[in-house]
Amino acid sequence: MNSKKLSGSCLCGSVRYSLVQKPIEIFNCHCNMCRKSNGTAYATWVGVHRGDLLVQDKQSCLTKYKSSKQVTRSFCKICGSSLFFDHKKDTLIWMTAGTLDTDRKDLAPTTHIFVSSKAKWHKIDDDLSQFKEIDEAYITRYME
Repeated sequence: MNSKKLSGSCLCGSVRYSLVQKPIEIFNCHCNMCRKSNGTAYATWVGVHRGDLLVQDKQSCLTKYKSSKQVTRSFCKICGSSLFFDHKKDTLIWMTAGTLDTDRKDLAPTTHIFVSSKAKWHKIDDDLSQFKEIDEAYITRYME
């Protein structure tokens, strides 16, 4: 994958970003906070090493909200687009997949997490692996 072509932006284009390396992980999160912050049945997150995300915010439109003791979510203060998820102990930074400007088959989620919190009206009908909470292997791979 040519990661140099991977870029994204908020709805109004005030906040733009690019990825230096290919994503490490892509998953669908069904937790209550992700559902509320994205207004959807689940949020699809793309994770990269922190140094591999380059953010351009010339107008200082990126604002942050601390949604829990460990998590800060970033969004555009003009258009409201949810952009980034930053867990204090995570070695990766996450961006919402829907903000990527590139739509490619190789940028697909591999897992559903926090399925125990999923919206009752939503049916998962794919073959991706599912975890009621979060995959323990994930914690050992990406948490400090």
